[in-house]
Parts: sequence; C-alpha cells; structure tokens
Amino acid sequence: MLRGRVLDSNGNALHPDARHAGPLGIHYWREVEAEPRVAAEVRILHTDVHLLVADKPAGLAVTPAGNAVRDTLLARLVRATGLVALAPLHRIDRETSGLVMFAIHRGARAPYCALFRERRIRKGYEALAAPLPGLDFPHVRRSFL
Repeated sequence: MLRGRVLDSNGNALHPDARHAGPLGIHYWREVEAEPRVAAEVRILHTDVHLLVADKPAGLAVTPAGNAVRDTLLARLVRATGLVALAPLHRIDRETSGLVMFAIHRGARAPYCALFRERRIRKGYEALAAPLPGLDFPHVRRSFL
C-alpha cells in the first residue's frame, strides 16, 4: 500500500490510513522479482461504447498469470486507454497471436460472454508451418477444440 500498488475500483491508490464507508472493491497485482518484458506492440483495432478489440502479439499473456503481472495485454490496454473496467471476454494462449475482445464497462460483460458461451460467436485459429513430407500444401485440418 505504501508504494501505491493497492488500488480502489477507480484505479486510485489506497493508503493504509484511508477511510471508507460501505463495501470497497480493491485491486492488487502481485509482484514478481524479474518480470520479462514482451517487446512486441499491441494495436487497438476497434473501440466503441461497449467493446474494445486488440491485436495481441505472441508471447504476451492476456491477464496476469505466472511471471506476467504488469506486462499483460489487459494491463497495457488499461494504461493506454485509462479504461480501468476493461475485462477480457475470452482468452487466447500466451504464445498465440490474434484478436481479443474486451468489455469496456461492467454492463457489457454478460451479454458478450453469453454470445461465446452459447456459441453464437465462433473463434477460429490458423497456424502457419513448414510443409511436412507426405502432405500436400495447403493442408487443412479441422478440429473441435
């Protein structure tokens, strides 16, 4: 708290002697000793009043996990936009590059998440690889993940 690492729901640092009335949402991101920095840049491709879509580079985690805490897609987008309520609507693996959708405000989360849950939005993956012996190129493999 003394270093400003515990935040209220508006992104303001909370101090040990802070007073509040009623419930208080707080945010704290654990610290890692040597967090690696992913050099690739993040691009915001779309934003409106409900939704933000970003192009995530390979190697960058979407949300804090493992040794990635402050250098994640979510953290970078919050710093770049000031939108502290951003929430990912789906995830892709750290080593996968691609588009990730974020709800801009709390009210947008449930309707968009329902679209994924009800399979009304489909995610597709493409992989590029060197040709393998015995396979024609392009080789298409379809699978339900």
